[in-house]
Amino acid sequence: MIEVEATHITNEIDPQRRRLVCELYPGILVFHGSSGPSTVREAGKLVDPLPNPGGERTFPITERTAELAAEEYDRQMRRVEGALQQPRSLPPLVWDTVWPPKAWTDRNKK
Repeated sequence: MIEVEATHITNEIDPQRRRLVCELYPGILVFHGSSGPSTVREAGKLVDPLPNPGGERTFPITERTAELAAEEYDRQMRRVEGALQQPRSLPPLVWDTVWPPKAWTDRNKK
């Protein structure tokens, strides 16, 4: 097991159901109690940045979850690189050429 520090928390209405979330790699989220990563495209709207002060902010993940997160980050970076190299008559869409997505980084600026 690996201890990770939470960067976000789920935005459930019921505080009892909220879970800590770690952005293990840029744009790659790992939820406490989950066995695999999610991208911010899939789950970014389900989380909010943690406020700065206080509380327990670490949780365990398996080594396999960390490996899957690294693989997903690599996949996203290769997707962006491929989009930038595609011959096109029109410029690529912004969401194809940036990882993590600009909407995510804008929303999570400190």
